Amino acid sequence: MPLSGLKYGAQLLDLVDFPHPEFVTGGATAGEIQGLLDKYGKIVVKPIFHEGVGKKGKADLVPVVANLLAGVAPKKALYPAGHPP
Repeated sequence: MPLSGLKYGAQLLDLVDFPHPEFVTGGATAGEIQGLLDKYGKIVVKPIFHEGVGKKGKADLVPVVANLLAGVAPKKALYPAGHPP
């Protein structure tokens, strides 16, 4: 069974006490993101690309941000279309 990424991989790494970075998923609240920013100063925002391959960092889609507003902006840039309420 292939597992990739930290969402499930972190649970397996915890079983053997292997260090891994802290992360939050797409459903993270602004408070959780701000908590990581307060703790580390800067965070990496990596959007999830379904069926995507390639060098996202080279395409400037994986930014390193230092404030909450800059952390939310890549998601808006990646998904510009929206649905009316």
